[in-house]
Amino acid sequence: MRLILFLLAFTPSILAAAGPQILLERRTPPPFGHRVGSLLTQHLDIFAPASWHLDPASLPPTGPLGDWLEIRHLNWQTRKADGGRRYRIDITYQIFPNPKESLQWALPPVTLRFQTPEEQKSQTVTAPAWPFTVAALTDITRPEDQIALRPLWQSPPALLSPYWWRLAGLGLLLTTLLLVLAWHRRWLPWQRPPFAHRWRKFRRALGAGDTGAALRLFHRALDESAGHALFAHQLDDFCRQQPAFAAQRQALQDFFRLSRRTFFAATPHRPDPARIEALYLACLQAEKRCHS
Repeated sequence: MRLILFLLAFTPSILAAAGPQILLERRTPPPFGHRVGSLLTQHLDIFAPASWHLDPASLPPTGPLGDWLEIRHLNWQTRKADGGRRYRIDITYQIFPNPKESLQWALPPVTLRFQTPEEQKSQTVTAPAWPFTVAALTDITRPEDQIALRPLWQSPPALLSPYWWRLAGLGLLLTTLLLVLAWHRRWLPWQRPPFAHRWRKFRRALGAGDTGAALRLFHRALDESAGHALFAHQLDDFCRQQPAFAAQRQALQDFFRLSRRTFFAATPHRPDPARIEALYLACLQAEKRCHS
């Protein structure tokens, strides 16, 4: 039965205005089940010939319509269709009073005016009053002074500690997996090869003009790559153990000679920073080939 009433309530009414072919179709909510504060929206779908246009001044203004009803929202839009124009008008009402018993009220009729260009002709279409039932919000069988206000419903407190423990466990597992991946891919800072590990310090030293510090960092990278303090006469063994550095053997020999003149010559020698950096980059590429 409720389903039948619901379907009947949503059955659109189609009204044709006299004169031009202006058609109005209205859809309304169910005419029952409304209380104080309820919002009711009626939808007006209108088709007008191309030569007729809606006069916006005929739309009902928003605001109070009396002591018990007001228009909260009114939206309308239009588009070209079927050789004419279609209008969609949505009017939302709100009811205020709290009746002590169920009453039948009605939304007021809505009359809209359509005009031709230069306002030579005009025609009105009317959506008739729409009756609906408003029910009492409180128990009408009891006096008002005997109606006690019920406390606001509150949801029971949720026990969140199990979820926090699960979240912590997932975070720990994810961190462990990331550490294992970083260790496997040698992403951890202390796992970087000697030349890659000292690259930033080497650049900063060269940028600051401290070529002595840059040379010392270069030597430490060579020592760590060889596994011991590396001297010039050990370069052949080093290149046999690290074949990727073999192409730089002569350049490394020159580097040791340059380093000796810089640190131990009677006359201080200032090496070319660009030449040292180029050799460092070549060793860095050789190191990558060793660990690839």
